[in-house]
Amino acid sequence: MLSLVASVAEMTGLRDRDEVGQSICGLLYDLIGPHELTFWHVLSVDGVPRALRTIHLGKTDGVISDSQDECEDSMPVDACPSLHACVSRKTVHVARDDLHGSDLFFPVLGKRGVLGVLEVRTSNSWNPGDTALVERLLQIYSNHLALLDYGELDGLTGLMNRKAFDDHFSQLIDEQRRLAAQRGVADLDRTCWLALVDVDHFKSINDRFGHLLGDEVLALGARLMQKSFRRVDRLFRCGGEEFAIMLHDLTAEEAEQILEHFRTNYAAFPFPQVETVTASLGFTRLSLTDNLPTAFGRADRALYYSKQNGRNRVSCYDDLLAAGLLDEKNVALNDVELF
Repeated sequence: MLSLVASVAEMTGLRDRDEVGQSICGLLYDLIGPHELTFWHVLSVDGVPRALRTIHLGKTDGVISDSQDECEDSMPVDACPSLHACVSRKTVHVARDDLHGSDLFFPVLGKRGVLGVLEVRTSNSWNPGDTALVERLLQIYSNHLALLDYGELDGLTGLMNRKAFDDHFSQLIDEQRRLAAQRGVADLDRTCWLALVDVDHFKSINDRFGHLLGDEVLALGARLMQKSFRRVDRLFRCGGEEFAIMLHDLTAEEAEQILEHFRTNYAAFPFPQVETVTASLGFTRLSLTDNLPTAFGRADRALYYSKQNGRNRVSCYDDLLAAGLLDEKNVALNDVELF
């Protein structure tokens, strides 16, 4: 019992949502000892519920595997009848197999509905007492996510807020250093990037249509951001009409391609009444020694270049520097207005 309390206490001290998910799944795996344990992240794509397998724990010759299996593509929830039953009814669903035991699906419930599903496959007879244990621990997990959301999410857009930006930037630099240790500093073709986004002519939107419609533009634009970027990327509303994106493990070409894809989708989106709204972007490669003011300063200069050269475009600081369109200079803390 003491070890269980200690594990729960350790989990509630975590702030990264992926780490929290891995912690609760590892704890349940150790407590129950199932044949397999899988966590499905439930998301909505164009109004259709889909499931993305993010964590899988299993046994191979008695050895527990704790590797995280992140899939590039999700699948429709209704492609798996048991998964669909769990999500639609928001209750535990049990699929019994006389040959292989039971497959249980537990919903993780939040204010926005089903956030995920824990699938527990056991080759042994299922202990009914374990059902209550899993449900209570998943409730603790859901409550902890709600507290993280309250402290880190922007109320209007649902993106992470300014408060969360600093912590996640440090994590991104740590990721950069991990990649460098794996591949060597000289072989960092795939690296991490910081991008800034600014909605073009947003003040005129507020002036012409009112602040309520302006808020709707920001909320719909944020939803478009969530659809345009990968699950591993981090999205922030920094204040007003300014947003930041932290991109993980991409080449320069891939980073520009995904940002261009978002820019074109944004310009093509039919915003209510306003119709066409565009956005300007600036981004920069992150180095192992970067801090927030210097990295933000470079991305901000690239964004400023986009705004001063026609708007509705993506500019890379590193490319502008190489082309002589910007001069390199140190950005002091006082020179950068961090939102």
